[in-house]
Amino acid sequence: MNQTGTFPSPVGGLLEDRMWRGIDDGRMALPFCQACARAVYPPSGCCPHCLRTELPWRPLSGMGRIVSWTRFHRTYLPEYPAPYTVVAVALAEGPVMVSRLLGPEPANDEWIGLAVRMCYAQFDKGRKLPCFRLAAET
Repeated sequence: MNQTGTFPSPVGGLLEDRMWRGIDDGRMALPFCQACARAVYPPSGCCPHCLRTELPWRPLSGMGRIVSWTRFHRTYLPEYPAPYTVVAVALAEGPVMVSRLLGPEPANDEWIGLAVRMCYAQFDKGRKLPCFRLAAET
């Protein structure tokens, strides 16, 4: 999906920059703890569960399930004209990520638990944002 307008400023930092580079390449990655095998999101220098620092980066599968959702009826940023839908997704790797749902919405009101797949909205200058689509639609 191509978006027009300015890319919203991402949170920057040493670890976030690495995550954003992966997103711009269309392959989001996160650090994973070698000791307890959990993904660390947002990226951190140590595991929030066991405090270990051995955290090699791995690409995400992009799969997840909706755990919550809402529809915004007001435009807060020009890149996101209202109405638009935001979902909280429990990624297959464990963390919960919040982003937009693109494409068709569920035909009924039973959103919770639906499978989704990560996709990337393309902005100007090659920047991308991770979003989600219903897995049945990809």
